[in-house]
Amino acid sequence: AGAYVYEPLRIFPKLMVVSPEKRCGKTTLLEVIEAILPRPVMASNISSAVIYRMVELHRPTLLLDELDTFLPNNPELHGIINSGHTKKGASILRCDGDDNEPKRFSTWSPMVLAGIKLAGDTIIDRSVVIQLRRKTKGETVRTIPVNFTDQCLVLRRKLLRWAEENANTIADKIEKDRTNVLPDIGNDRALDNWTPLATIAEMAGGDWVKDCATAFEKLTPKDEGEAVGAMLLEDIRKTFEVTGRDKIHSAELVRELCCMDERPWPEWKHGREMTVRSLAILLKSYGIKSRQIRIDDVNKNGLEIEQFADAFERYLS
Repeated sequence: AGAYVYEPLRIFPKLMVVSPEKRCGKTTLLEVIEAILPRPVMASNISSAVIYRMVELHRPTLLLDELDTFLPNNPELHGIINSGHTKKGASILRCDGDDNEPKRFSTWSPMVLAGIKLAGDTIIDRSVVIQLRRKTKGETVRTIPVNFTDQCLVLRRKLLRWAEENANTIADKIEKDRTNVLPDIGNDRALDNWTPLATIAEMAGGDWVKDCATAFEKLTPKDEGEAVGAMLLEDIRKTFEVTGRDKIHSAELVRELCCMDERPWPEWKHGREMTVRSLAILLKSYGIKSRQIRIDDVNKNGLEIEQFADAFERYLS
């Protein structure tokens, strides 16, 4: 329903469908969703240029399958997908035509993204994520009918008519009265992503309100999948707490980080441990720099817990 009313909204999330392995039903789920969406265009590979030209010309709902095979190591495509999250920033500039005249192309379009394992943190942050599992031998599913898209024609017509009557109402409601359906879990981006869906649920009434709140709590990650920067800050805070110190030399901090199980620091770059320089580069974006610190009789570059106070407050719950 959101894909029918996204045009006047300020923010609209992507739907990301992921699985740990193949044969978990991603493509099948995309077939089901495609049959209900407005102007769907499904592809298993796509270029940056096709996305912004397609969106500019046809305002489709894009369903991109096999994302793991063509998104990694493609920063331009990554950025274009990200740009379509907020309407104000959903455009790119390119030189176009024989005279290379600068032209603005829209990237404001609903997207369904499917692949094995999660895409980059920035795309996850702009998405509602559904994680699929492979069915067991004891679980059965119904096969999609060949004419499933035709069977959904009446539903698509109902959604279209409902959208024509309510799209602007939903946008006004979001602008004036933020929904009370969603619990505050300290994640403003997640609230922004889910607000259009929760507003639709409120207008639909019935069990949709409760179902939307339940889905939000179950599908929104709290402690899992955090960005690398936040993960690093969390582990540094933990190191200060465990050691009971308020200052630590950088080399010792790196050794502590590299001893943490199930964290990326022991194999940070090409299978090798994080270095003091790598740590400095990550902390630089938070305005944190090492300095000469004396601990016992040793005077070397290090960090004090007070340097992290602002970052801890802003980026850690």
